[in-house]
Amino acid sequence: MIHARIPFRLLCWFAGTVLIASAVKPALADDAQRAKDEQFVALLMRLDSIDLDKNEAIKTKVIGVLERNQGTQLFIDLVKRFKIKDASPQLFKLALTKPNDTLGVEAARLLFDFGQGVRFRELLSEATTADNQTKQNNALRVMGHTNHQYAQSILASMVVDNKRSKQQRTVAVQALGQTRSGERRLLALAQKGQLADDLHFTAGNVLFASLDEKIRAAAKKHIKLPASLNAKPLPPISELIKRKGNIANGLRVMKKTQCFTCHRVENSRVLSGINEGKDVGPALSEIGSKLALDAMFTAVVDPSAAIEHNYTAHHIETEDGEELVGIIISETKEKIVVRVAGGITYSIKPADIYSRKALKTSLMPPNLQLAMTEQELVDLVAFLAALKKQ
Repeated sequence: MIHARIPFRLLCWFAGTVLIASAVKPALADDAQRAKDEQFVALLMRLDSIDLDKNEAIKTKVIGVLERNQGTQLFIDLVKRFKIKDASPQLFKLALTKPNDTLGVEAARLLFDFGQGVRFRELLSEATTADNQTKQNNALRVMGHTNHQYAQSILASMVVDNKRSKQQRTVAVQALGQTRSGERRLLALAQKGQLADDLHFTAGNVLFASLDEKIRAAAKKHIKLPASLNAKPLPPISELIKRKGNIANGLRVMKKTQCFTCHRVENSRVLSGINEGKDVGPALSEIGSKLALDAMFTAVVDPSAAIEHNYTAHHIETEDGEELVGIIISETKEKIVVRVAGGITYSIKPADIYSRKALKTSLMPPNLQLAMTEQELVDLVAFLAALKKQ
């Protein structure tokens, strides 16, 4: 693909004609206007350098595009390209309303890049009320997804702050566990004895599910799980198959073990109207028509036994020391797009990659049964077996 340099005078002409044609009060862009905005931004992005303050026509056009496209990828791209710190309030709002969405995560990363992480600290320092509890929880979750060192330091301080409610500290633990570097911080807290006893169950679910064998092994030395979850070895699958499971409780187990973080279930025959999950691993809406019971038990207990080609996980480390473990969903000379657990996607320039390795293990954590009782495992498989074609 050839990327020709666009003459600045051509961009000025394009912006001027659009401004003349649409000299009206800015409003949310319709499909036609959005197409024009996207065309303009595409041209703009191909310029090596541009000073908005030196060209009023371009600056006015950029402001218009921002106003019409708030909460979209186009908005994020422009703010990032020109480091528009004045857009911080809109970024903060987007981060809090879409904490588990790529747009929200990119908005949060920009805030930290702009030195605006204090906004999150201020929100978290406010008293927890019914009005702002959701905002505080969303702030914790989106910070975990950012993979930003400053964000992780805030989360770690929340985990060890015993003046905080258990609910807040639990969400902070879960947020830390969303990235490899966050897992290491959480493990370090456990190794230093700084992890409160009432957080061991949550931390165990996070660290025992790590794709890093060293993290899992170290966690077992420092994390104490309730004995009922792993009081004795599992019986053979041949015995588990004979047990009767509770489908409704199986759905609760799906949620408790965070299976919906990577798998989607929708329009199922067993539960009409269900529409939950993320498109990271294979969709499970018809899994009951595809796998036998013994294969389902194996998939839960030993997911790496059979990995579909399209779901090979990769470990990527950037030159800045950030780590990502996920599925590569697209790759070009300009960027590699990685989708991690939770459905968040990250775009990385190939030149920014320090190392990249295809993993032999599944993105789905092994030994998931450690987070459930034997009966809950049976209930989970009963739920999966009931997911069949309409």
